[in-house]
Amino acid sequence: MGSLFDRLVFNDQQPVYQQIIAFIKQAVAAGELRQDDEIPSRRNLAAQLGINPMTVQKAYKIMEDEGLIRTQPNARSIICVTELQRQAVRDKLTRSEVAKFVRQARTLHLEFKDVVDLISRLWDQDD
Repeated sequence: MGSLFDRLVFNDQQPVYQQIIAFIKQAVAAGELRQDDEIPSRRNLAAQLGINPMTVQKAYKIMEDEGLIRTQPNARSIICVTELQRQAVRDKLTRSEVAKFVRQARTLHLEFKDVVDLISRLWDQDD
């Protein structure tokens, strides 16, 4: 069985540490990572992803500062979110993604009704 992090694919649009944070937040929002779940150590995740350990360190530090993860001395990091916090992460990510989509739709001068109709048709389709 593979690791959740096997699905993480980096892009050139934003710094890698931000992509790690976004990936973990998405996993929390989707319920794939829950309260007290362990995540890989900084070194292990860096090795798994083929990146510099300092990049993972930066991501973990930011998530610790945000209260998303907790690290005990000489221990692994764990997810530190209540169900209410998980829902807040989900709501914030959803709002951000929908806002980006709406901005792009407006840039393309798409009609609201056409967009809603298309979303309705695509919603239940498989990728």
